[in-house]
Amino acid sequence: MVALRDVIDVISFDNSRKVTVTFLGGAHNVKFSDKGVAEQEYSFFVELAGGDKPVTLNDGTVVVQTVETLRRGLVGDSAERQTKLDTLLQRDDRYREGMLAIEAEVEQDEDV
Repeated sequence: MVALRDVIDVISFDNSRKVTVTFLGGAHNVKFSDKGVAEQEYSFFVELAGGDKPVTLNDGTVVVQTVETLRRGLVGDSAERQTKLDTLLQRDDRYREGMLAIEAEVEQDEDV
């Protein structure tokens, strides 16, 4: 619970019993159905890991602030929250690398 409290800012419930979990100022958000199934997910992880460049949002809007500005907007100037965001980004990167390796392995097996 302590680890979750460190990275989850808000857990909200709507009238239809859906739950939205907001991580680190909105760096990552997941909306769950009343059955616990992830229905929607929004994340700035890829943009944040991409380095210092303009960010394009899912709706096509280009945010001209640098990624560092986006980071500060999400977690503020707190060194502790910046470190927690870095940890989440590293975990997300390892997950993506693992998924790519699995996909490559499946593709290779299908070619055999």
